[in-house]
Amino acid sequence: GNEGEEGEKKQKKKKKKKKDARATGLRARIQELHARLNTNDADTTPAAGETCRDFFARTGEHWVRRLLERRGGDGEGERFSEKELRRGAFGLAQRRYEASCALAPALASTLTRTRARTRTRTRTRSLRA
Repeated sequence: GNEGEEGEKKQKKKKKKKKDARATGLRARIQELHARLNTNDADTTPAAGETCRDFFARTGEHWVRRLLERRGGDGEGERFSEKELRRGAFGLAQRRYEASCALAPALASTLTRTRARTRTRTRTRSLRA
C-alpha cells in the first residue's frame, strides 16, 4: 500500500512542477510581448479594435513630435510643410500599428491560455472544498 501511495505522490509532484513551469513560461511570454509592444504607452499602442486611421487621429501629435526628433527638427533649420509632417508622422504610426497588430494575436492567445488555466485551477479547488 505505502509504495503505491509514494509513487502516486511523486507523480502528482511531477505534474505540479510541469504545470508551474508552463505557468511561469506563459507569464514570461506575456511580459515579453507587453515589453515588445510597450503597452504601457497609450500614444504608441493601438486600442483593441482601433483602425490605423483612428489610431493616428488619436495619437498624431505624438508621431509628429517623434518625426521632428528623428529629423533633428527643433524649429530651426530645415522646414517641413504641414503635409510632409503629417505624411511622415502617419508612416511612423502605420509601422507601429502594423507591428502591434502582428504581435497582438500572440498576446491574446497567451492571455487566453493563462485565463483558461486559472479557471481550471479555480474549478478544481472549488470541487475539492
